[in-house]
Amino acid sequence: MSALARNPRLYVALGALGLIALVSIFAPWIAGHDPREAAPENQLLEPSREYPFGTDLLGRDVFSRVVYGGRRTLGVALLTVVVTLLPGIAIALGGGLGVQGDVCGAVTGCALALSLAAAGKTKDYAERKKLAMPAMGRLYQAFAGRCGAVRCSDICGLDLRTPEGMAGLVTGARAEKCAPVVVVAARLLGEEIRRMSGSLK
Repeated sequence: MSALARNPRLYVALGALGLIALVSIFAPWIAGHDPREAAPENQLLEPSREYPFGTDLLGRDVFSRVVYGGRRTLGVALLTVVVTLLPGIAIALGGGLGVQGDVCGAVTGCALALSLAAAGKTKDYAERKKLAMPAMGRLYQAFAGRCGAVRCSDICGLDLRTPEGMAGLVTGARAEKCAPVVVVAARLLGEEIRRMSGSLK
């Protein structure tokens, strides 16, 4: 039995969220008035056909303000979800790939951070690639040069796909071998982000 079938309240919540999203998307066509336009001659009117929720002290249409307010609320909610998910994605990228013995998690985490930094600089996909790809290439090469390898298994000398390798990581390799390379990666990342911002040529 699915989670939806076991919990009918979830249908109600999803329906309400969908309705709020639709109203927010179509706010310009649903709202009858500009939500910011003050009309002192219309202040504190009771609900009517023209003003379904009445007006406020400045004569603004309360219904229009509620409809447009949903946009901001959904934007904040979406930003909260993204900010909450990003650390989990970074952990999955970093730790998940690293423990397979492949590319060090610090390097994959830097790739994600550089992609986000490039996305913050421009909305154009081609421009993002022009910023992020060379930056990641430089970081990768510099990391390999300073740490002697980019593969997690080569850096720590353990096969992390085995219980013995994971035990060795927990009992000492993490502090002795992983922590120093994370510091190197963080410094290289800082350099690339400054270069991306134009403060480092």
